[in-house]
Amino acid sequence: MARTSPICLCNCLREKVRQTAKLRRRNDYVNRMREQLDQFATDPAAFRASLLIDTDSRLCRFADVMGDWKAGDFRALNPGFMRAVGHRVEGDHSRAWLE
Repeated sequence: MARTSPICLCNCLREKVRQTAKLRRRNDYVNRMREQLDQFATDPAAFRASLLIDTDSRLCRFADVMGDWKAGDFRALNPGFMRAVGHRVEGDHSRAWLE
């Protein structure tokens, strides 16, 4: 029976450690995305705050460049957004006309 060299074993172990670290990073990322999607499903303002838009000079968060009047419009639409993702919301409007 042939013996495996220590160098080969070391390389195999190093590769296994690298794969394990990569899998752990992926799982951490998936868990963060799952938590963020759960938050978005219950908080439309959090979803809007995370959106990135392309301005003339750079990418920036929508919440940073949105005017106060537009924020008010979106707050008024929040109940409709909540209904769209399946939450039961009493009162308020589900439709709006924005210009």
